[in-house]
Order: sequence, then C-alpha cells, then structure tokens
Amino acid sequence: KLYASNDSKSKRILICATYNKVQIEAPAANKDSDGKMPVLETEEGCVFSTNAIARYVARMRRDTGMYGQTFIESGAIDGWVEFCTHELEVPICVWVYPKMGKMQEVPAASEQAKTDVSKALTILNNHLESQTYMVGHQVTLADVTLYTTLLDAMTHLFDDAFRSKF
Repeated sequence: KLYASNDSKSKRILICATYNKVQIEAPAANKDSDGKMPVLETEEGCVFSTNAIARYVARMRRDTGMYGQTFIESGAIDGWVEFCTHELEVPICVWVYPKMGKMQEVPAASEQAKTDVSKALTILNNHLESQTYMVGHQVTLADVTLYTTLLDAMTHLFDDAFRSKF
C-alpha cells in the first residue's frame, strides 16, 4: 500500500509501478497527509521517501529495464534522479508553490528560481539533442522522474515563450 498525497511525486511511484506491471494499492489521500513524506507498506517492511520508493519499485523487475539494463545505466539513472531533485525540483517548488497557493511568494527567490530552472533545462535540452531517452534506449526511472518533476511547472508556470527556448 502506498500512503501519499495525490501529487506529481506520488505519480512518479505509480508510473514506475505501471511500467513494471506491479500492483500498488493507493488508498485515497487524506487531506491531513498533504505534503507529508510518502510511505510504501510491503510484506517485508516499509520504504519511505518518494525517490527511495520509486527506486524500489523500478528495481522490482529487472527484465523491464526501468532501472537500466547495466550497472552503468543504473548509475546514470541515479545521477539524473539526483539532478532532477537538486537542480530542478527545488527551484521549481520555490517558483510554483506561490502560484499554487502553497506558500507566500518571495520575489527575489522566484527570480533566482527562474534562472536556476532555465540553467537546468538548458543542460537537459543539450543532453536530449542527441538522446531519445535520458538513459539507454527506453523509458527508465530517469525519464519518469524528469516528467514528474516538470509536471507542475508545465501546468502552472511555463508559458509558450518560456518553453520555446528549449
């Protein structure tokens, strides 16, 4: 069972489960759980934190390649997951949360976040100029993490003018 709020981060876990054909029961999110760290309850014990759960689920079926086909691909996936967390997710939250009413805007922080997001998207743009997927030749946890990290920003922030640069 996955106990999590219904947000883009929990979607990361559920998308990995779908690709791996792993059934995860996700009871309806309770409004008191909003913003709390997700927990996956398994027969062997619990795993907590979005990225830890997503990695766990992605590793459940080696044959699907969600965590890469080789050790080097797995390492590259870890690198892109960390990149998304530190270089994209943090500044996106600073920029998007005020728009979503989750926190008060600090204009200087929002401007810095826009700059940081632009830099990170430039790196991604350069990488994807010669690659179809973030790692290897198929969808992996790296692609799913990138998608779910950008989801709120694509919905609430990135207008056509901003997106046209990438």
